[in-house]
Amino acid sequence: MIGRNAYGALLILEDFDAKGVVDLLCILDPITLSYWSDPNCVYTNGLGHWLPENKVLPTFLDDRLYKATRSVLPDLEFTVTEILGIKVPLPLGGTMDPANFQVEDITHYYTSMAPVIRQAMGR
Repeated sequence: MIGRNAYGALLILEDFDAKGVVDLLCILDPITLSYWSDPNCVYTNGLGHWLPENKVLPTFLDDRLYKATRSVLPDLEFTVTEILGIKVPLPLGGTMDPANFQVEDITHYYTSMAPVIRQAMGR
């Protein structure tokens, strides 16, 4: 894992031993219960081209819910390990509504969401 967003979506390098030119950049997104990759999106062009031009999952850079939450709760502070985690992912009937999100430690979040993600991904 090389990064994440406010909702806990993870930027992942598939092969840490590969060199940057061929190291596939992927995203595990708990909001959409998806694992995104593209053979043309590697570490070197992923961070400099794909992410800034929003050519990846639309929810990865979507900060509207985060901003809405901060406008209602301006004193809300996140620690380095906290995310705004979705309670019910979109494919399971959840919505992009602040009531469907909670502040949670990312490790605890993925521990509790792992069975849901595994089932959604057929594993």
